[in-house]
Amino acid sequence: MKAPPFYYGATADMTPTQLAYAYGVPTPIDYGPQRGDGILFAVGSGLMMAAMDQLPYVRWALDVGGPKQGAHRLVSSWCEALGWVVSHVCVVAWFTITDPSGFEAVYLAPLPAERLAVYSRPRLSLGTNVETLDELVALSATLSRSLPGQASRG
Repeated sequence: MKAPPFYYGATADMTPTQLAYAYGVPTPIDYGPQRGDGILFAVGSGLMMAAMDQLPYVRWALDVGGPKQGAHRLVSSWCEALGWVVSHVCVVAWFTITDPSGFEAVYLAPLPAERLAVYSRPRLSLGTNVETLDELVALSATLSRSLPGQASRG
């Protein structure tokens, strides 16, 4: 993976929230330093909140649903920079009306596929797809660099 343009010396020490401010994209919710070091992309705020209740290895969360969420021209660049600051990305998504290919292209394609944990219907073509929320929690634990409760950035 090539370093994003913003990386030179600063990106690795930033949080996803700080990066969001730098790139001018929607800001993820920070659930606090007592959690792990992953980020959740959820399609819908209800799914996001329910998943965060079960994902202790995920500190940040962003609702990526809605018609305008991926419209910002720097979202893909922000996602590429995220690959340098989070251990993994969890995805919780149910696509009933919208085509998931746009979501994959904007949010997931810039990230390292081996660090994507995906619980989605239909299944997505990127990352490791799991069948249950329990499997997502277990995969998130495997991919995390820090344990919940350990000191982390930000």
